[in-house]
Amino acid sequence: MKRFSLTISASCALSIVVGACAPARVAVQTPYDASQYATYKPTGLNAIRGQAFLTQQGGGVVTCAGKQVFLTPDSPYFRELASIATHGSTPEFPHGNGGPEDVVRHTVCDAQGNFEFTKLPDGKYILMTEVRWQVGYAAQGGPIWMPGTVADGVEKHVVMSNDAFVANRASH
Repeated sequence: MKRFSLTISASCALSIVVGACAPARVAVQTPYDASQYATYKPTGLNAIRGQAFLTQQGGGVVTCAGKQVFLTPDSPYFRELASIATHGSTPEFPHGNGGPEDVVRHTVCDAQGNFEFTKLPDGKYILMTEVRWQVGYAAQGGPIWMPGTVADGVEKHVVMSNDAFVANRASH
């Protein structure tokens, strides 16, 4: 697991992955206040381990293999960012020192769609990734996000799948 570095490529990665090459760019309207995220910067004793996949109508399973998974604080700001991405647009947000990348962690799904985040401080988080595939020329699947809480040195196991995908689509 790595923290986002303050480079253009890292900030672009968050925009591209959660926006998934969507045509519309939408500015996040909720103000970002770096001071409210100070508790998310240090290391802690918690962990989140999980798997992300979608089941196709025919029963096939597609994982997030090779895709990035992002872990952000659960706040109105990051919920808006996730909602914009889930509904087919690319979120625009400030980049640079003191910006959202300072508290966003990321990793990559393995071939089976597994991922993990360790050394997390207590807090409420949002997990975001994408599961996509092609049928002919039509893209299928899309971004998935889900909230969760870790505290007291707990290792939480999560499954990001069809239920979270459908709930994200219905929430807009």
